[in-house]
Amino acid sequence: MLAIRLNNIYKRYLLEYRARLSVKDSFLDLFRWRVPRREFWALKGISLEVAGGQALGIIGENGSGKSTLLRLICSITKPTKGGVEVNGRVLSLLELGAGFEGDLTGRENIYLNGSILGLSRREIHRSIDSIIDFAAIGDFIDAPVRTYSAGMYLRLGFAIAAQLNPDILVVDEVLSVGDMSFQKKCFQRIREFTENGGTLILVSHNMDMVRQFCDKVIWLREGRIFKEGGPDEIIREYSLFSQKEHRCAAGKNLPEPGLGRFAEITNVHFLDRDEKKRHEFLAGEAMVIRIEYNVAGKIYDPVFGIGIYRSDGILISGPNTKFSDFRIESIEGKGSIDFTIDSLPFLPGDYELTVALHDYKNTFEEYDCLHRLFRFSVKDTGSKERYGLICVPHSWKIGKGV
Repeated sequence: MLAIRLNNIYKRYLLEYRARLSVKDSFLDLFRWRVPRREFWALKGISLEVAGGQALGIIGENGSGKSTLLRLICSITKPTKGGVEVNGRVLSLLELGAGFEGDLTGRENIYLNGSILGLSRREIHRSIDSIIDFAAIGDFIDAPVRTYSAGMYLRLGFAIAAQLNPDILVVDEVLSVGDMSFQKKCFQRIREFTENGGTLILVSHNMDMVRQFCDKVIWLREGRIFKEGGPDEIIREYSLFSQKEHRCAAGKNLPEPGLGRFAEITNVHFLDRDEKKRHEFLAGEAMVIRIEYNVAGKIYDPVFGIGIYRSDGILISGPNTKFSDFRIESIEGKGSIDFTIDSLPFLPGDYELTVALHDYKNTFEEYDCLHRLFRFSVKDTGSKERYGLICVPHSWKIGKGV
C-alpha cells in the first residue's frame, strides 16, 4: 500500500522587492498599486511514491526544496500544480513546541499542546508521567516555558509528540538541538517506530543519521529530484559533490598559470586478493584499497594518504606513502595506486575511509581530499575478541613465578 504519492508537483512563491531608501519612499509605497515581484519555483515536477513502512531520506543543499516538500506532505501548504496523496495519520516534527504558551508551565503546556496534536484529555492524563519522564527537565516542568532553553523546549515538544501513534512520521533537523543523551532517546523512539512498520520521511544534513534510518534516499537540487537510490550510493555521491563544491568555492585545486596542474581522486575500490570488488570482508582477510586519480599536467613528488575511521568517527589508522618511505617521482594523466592490508586486524563493525593526495614537501598542500566517503564492513569469524579497536595477534603462557 502506498503511504504517499506526489504527482508532478510544482510549488511557486512570489517574492516582492521593495527598495525603501527613505521615509518618503516607504510612504509612497502605500499608494503604489504594483510592487515588483519575482517568481521562485521551489519545486519543479516532483513525482514520488513512498510505500507504507518505507524509510525515505531527503538530502540536498540549502534552498533545494527539502522543507517545501515536507510542508506539502504535511498539508501545511498546497502545491501550485500537481497532486498530493497521503494515506494515513501524519505526525510532523518540523516545529516542536510551536503551540506552547510562554506564560503557562510545562505541565500545563502538555495538556495544551497534546490537544493540538490530537490527544484527548484522558489520553494526556494517562500519559503525563511518561511524558515528564521522557522530557527529563526536572523541576522546570512546573515553571513557565518562557524560562526554558531551546533544548528544554525541544525535549518537552518531542516527549509529547512521542505519545502519538501516527502512520507517517515526518522529521526535519529539529533533533539537532538536544544533548547527546536526549538525541539517543529520540533516535531509539524513531527506530521503534520504523521497526513496527511506520513510514518515515527524514530530512537531515547528518549523513550518518540518514544512512542509519533510511532504506531509500533522494537528492534534491534546485527543486528537482537529481538522483535517487540506496543510502550508501546517493550519500557518497552527494558528499563527493559537496566536498568538491566547497573546495572550488575556497579556490583550492585550481590550475596554476602556465602549468595547468589539476589533480583529483576519481574513485576508490575495495578489492580482495582476486581483485573482486567487495564492501564486506572477514576479519583476518586481505584487502586492497585501490585509489584512482586523474591529473592534468604533471605533479612531482605526490603523496597519497588514507585515514581509516570507525563508524563513530574514531581514527584508527592514518598511513601515507611519505611515512612508508614509498617515494613517487611523478604522476600524470589517469592512474591508480594500491594500499594492501595483508590481514585485516579490525574488530567486526562498519568503517569509513578518507583518501588524500598532497605535496611531499608540504603535506598541508592538498590537491584533493575525500573525507570519510567510502565504507566497508568487517564481519565476525567467531573470534571472542570484543573490546578496543583492533585484534592483536597474541598468545598466553603461564609463567613459573618469580
